[in-house]
Amino acid sequence: CEDCKTVQCFEIKEEENCDDCTEPLTISSTTEDICRRVWWEWDYLKYYEGYYYSSGLISIVPEGGCQDYSIAWDDGDVSGFERIISDPGTYCATIYDPCCNVEIHTCWTIDINYTWYGCNTVDAFIGINPEVNPDQILSLVSENWKAEIIVINEKLYLQNTFQNIDSVEYDLYHVLLDTKIGKIAMKEVLQKENLQVDNNEENSVLMKEHFNNPKVVETHDIKSRVFPNPFENNVVIEINSADNFPATIFVYDILGRKVLSKNVEVHEGKNNFKIEFNTNNRTSGLLTITIVRKEKIIDSFKVIKR
Repeated sequence: CEDCKTVQCFEIKEEENCDDCTEPLTISSTTEDICRRVWWEWDYLKYYEGYYYSSGLISIVPEGGCQDYSIAWDDGDVSGFERIISDPGTYCATIYDPCCNVEIHTCWTIDINYTWYGCNTVDAFIGINPEVNPDQILSLVSENWKAEIIVINEKLYLQNTFQNIDSVEYDLYHVLLDTKIGKIAMKEVLQKENLQVDNNEENSVLMKEHFNNPKVVETHDIKSRVFPNPFENNVVIEINSADNFPATIFVYDILGRKVLSKNVEVHEGKNNFKIEFNTNNRTSGLLTITIVRKEKIIDSFKVIKR
């Protein structure tokens, strides 16, 4: 952002009177029984005298919670609690609820409603990540020195949060995605640079300068589909894969509750896996089928059970 010199721009409004406010922010990844508070650690990078600095926590409260979206921040000179008055534009959201073993990768608005099931207290994590414009130049440096870009619906989104480093003591990594084949290639950079989202036909992310020691990391080169849709008792998931790997197929109802799961072995080439609903299972309506590999969703479908 050229106007405010921040990597992520929000319109900020100070709370003039916060005497009656409950303490909003404690570093924690555990939701509370009453508030259902969910934490996502991130960096609010502020530009001052040639340096990016400042870090904090953003508190997201889902449906049934007791607070608005808020952020605690510390820029080295001033500390405080402020509310975000951000535009309710489209954001990329990641939700993980271990109670019902559901992980959702989708694009929602900033007004997120999600209800947890299965237990009174849950560990839940949520990430709100702004869409990356094709011509936006990003300064990306993270705590673990990895900067990642993921593709959702053929658009690029920032996945991790990033902190500033002013030395070249650590290596800086980023991920290059080829959306045509889903291949992920990691490249190592030995100096701090700006990453630029290049609007080329492959929607990849390029460094302004050179790379050293290109690396190839795990890929998910698959094509999959489900049929029939709608279905009555059984549905088939067809997976065409370039390699062999174990996976788990999950089925969730419209409320995010797990209906069933099935462990499968995916082999190179075409694979057909039948998901059977027994007569005792009266679930019907809109269902979500996800294919999970090493705790990461690699494909997802919406189906209708009659």
